[in-house]
Amino acid sequence: MKFHLSLPLLCAIALLGACSDDTTGDPTTAGSTSTTDATDSTTDATTDPDTTPTTSDTATTATTSDTDGSESDTDTETTGEPEDAVTRVVYRAVVEAPDVVEIFAVDVSDGVADPPAKVSAELAAGEVIGGQLRSTDRWLVYGGFSPDTSSSELYVVDLRAPTPGAAFRVTAAPVPALGTVVGDIEFSPDGSLLAFSHHGPSAGVNVYLVPVDGDEPGTAARLNPEAAVDSGVIFDAFSPDGDRVLYTGSIDDGVDNVYLQYADIADPGPPVLVSDNQSPDVAIASARWIDGDWIEYRADVDDDGIGEVFVVDVSGAPGEPIALDMGDAGMVRAAGMAPDLRGYAYWVGDGVFGDLYVAPFDGVSFGPPALVNTIGAGGDVYAKDAYWSPDSSWLVYVAAHNTPGILELFAVDMEGVDPGAPQQVNGPLSPDGEAGNPRFSPTGSHLYYFATQDSAALELYRVSVAPGVIGAFERVHQQTIHHSTSLRFFGEEQLVFVGSEGDDDELFIVDLDAAPLTAQRVNASHPGADVTFGYQHSADGRAIAYATAVPQGPQPIYLVDQDGDGLGVAVEVAADSELGPLAVRKLP
Repeated sequence: MKFHLSLPLLCAIALLGACSDDTTGDPTTAGSTSTTDATDSTTDATTDPDTTPTTSDTATTATTSDTDGSESDTDTETTGEPEDAVTRVVYRAVVEAPDVVEIFAVDVSDGVADPPAKVSAELAAGEVIGGQLRSTDRWLVYGGFSPDTSSSELYVVDLRAPTPGAAFRVTAAPVPALGTVVGDIEFSPDGSLLAFSHHGPSAGVNVYLVPVDGDEPGTAARLNPEAAVDSGVIFDAFSPDGDRVLYTGSIDDGVDNVYLQYADIADPGPPVLVSDNQSPDVAIASARWIDGDWIEYRADVDDDGIGEVFVVDVSGAPGEPIALDMGDAGMVRAAGMAPDLRGYAYWVGDGVFGDLYVAPFDGVSFGPPALVNTIGAGGDVYAKDAYWSPDSSWLVYVAAHNTPGILELFAVDMEGVDPGAPQQVNGPLSPDGEAGNPRFSPTGSHLYYFATQDSAALELYRVSVAPGVIGAFERVHQQTIHHSTSLRFFGEEQLVFVGSEGDDDELFIVDLDAAPLTAQRVNASHPGADVTFGYQHSADGRAIAYATAVPQGPQPIYLVDQDGDGLGVAVEVAADSELGPLAVRKLP
């Protein structure tokens, strides 16, 4: 989105993260290559790219988690947490209605919970804790916002302190006082740096880096050359190897562009120009890394209301931006670039139904787009739920090819020069049933989906996937699955979801190596109460904290530890949080 200083500044905080080694080097040199899952990016005549799928999201790493209490699909490594006796649960609680929130930590040992310890900083008069939080393996970051001054602060809490510790404010001098945190916030892949953008009351918007690899956070340092008061740059992302920082905006000339700099506080080097925009009327949407060598950004250079895609090779000095024009009518959504860069998939339609295309890419230019949905009446592909497999051999999507208005799941073999014929993935549906919400397992060995096949209730199924071959479907569990849940994988071995085998929503875990596949209930029995979706877990998935809710009633938090008393036995951590758990850590 183009940054306009005349508009109200963003105060919500969004954090992303990854895990890798951080090394130094020229910001124009290549880092280690790692592929990313496809993301959903949407543009129409009035909106910027929308990167939020309905119920299925891209993979995240084990060391960084989305802790705002919402559901998100997660792939988690099954190693990394020792089997220790103390488990720490961190959560938010409303201490004074309606909006005074504080953050607490509770240590649980041998099935006994210690009293809660407050870990959030003392709030200034009128200040409130922001609603979106994220964490790394060690640090929890949250924001405090003051409506009286329209300013915001950032705080970090050490999740692994021997005893629950106090919060540290990282938006301290030289960060301007009474300013506002703008846009995304992210830890470097190795967790040693925290990056954010900040707008001062008489300053432009600048990117700051904070070292967080010591006992306490270090002093924030501005990365970019200081932006003019009427200009600014927004932090986008660290490179996959952590060497470089990507940001977008105008430093001092009022023209949006994409830049790279070292992720090095001592010697960041000068900004390296990635894009080639020269018009102050062109807005550049936030940029992202496709992998360690390629960057993608969107810009509406022909002023038709639909942003063109640009990709840039940054394995050496940035190459010339390579453009893909996805049309000049209707709404466009992007499944994005294939993980191996073989092509760019995008949807064009009226907002609900349309057609899916792939433009082949050879590293030099995009070829003519090919229609993917070559069966059906045309114009019947659902606007969302199009995804590449991790190895780029399949493109899956949801469409009403067989019956108008009835969604089903299809897969297209992308190994050939042209897309293959769409293959139906789901089995026969129950009357008025549907299939959708496709989700690849972490390695892409299986494709999971929701469907009403065996009954009128929503169920979870999967098919095996290999290049050129889609296996027969099998039901993953006998319980129904909640339509709003998402799937959390622990490697290829375990899967967690919210579903029901009666009147209440409960939390289940599936051993994906077992035959037959069977779901076990994670939570203790809570008759009349539903397990909420914002559950959290340790890195290995062995300890899981969840909240339950009844209408107009309390929302207690419980901890289940498979290394302790096992599934179905829970320790109450908080009597009523209203907001659910934020993080679970096993401590040495």
